[in-house]
Amino acid sequence: MKFKVLLACTVLALTVSACRRKPAPTAAESTEPPPPSPGLTIPAGPAGTPATAAPGSPEHANLELLTFATQQFYAAHKRMPADLQELAAAKLIPKVPVAPAGMRFLIEPQTKQVRLVKQ
Repeated sequence: MKFKVLLACTVLALTVSACRRKPAPTAAESTEPPPPSPGLTIPAGPAGTPATAAPGSPEHANLELLTFATQQFYAAHKRMPADLQELAAAKLIPKVPVAPAGMRFLIEPQTKQVRLVKQ
């Protein structure tokens, strides 16, 4: 009998806590776009305007993969790779991904990141 009462109280508590209303967003929160996450805005290349890679896009995934592989290469060899082919030769990536049309991948030695820049 005690178990049934305890079970009923637990179910009731979980139901009540799950049904709480969340406060409505304020006007400022609903109209402003969220701030960009680090690494999503890609600095301008030699030709001009910044390029962006949307989260979840293949370009964004490629940038994360290449940046991670570059950092792994640096940790193992104590130097930055000369190009992306060197990452593939070290078997840190299966193959060099193709950049979108009009863009190219650039290894930034200072930040140890790979960026997508306009050609």
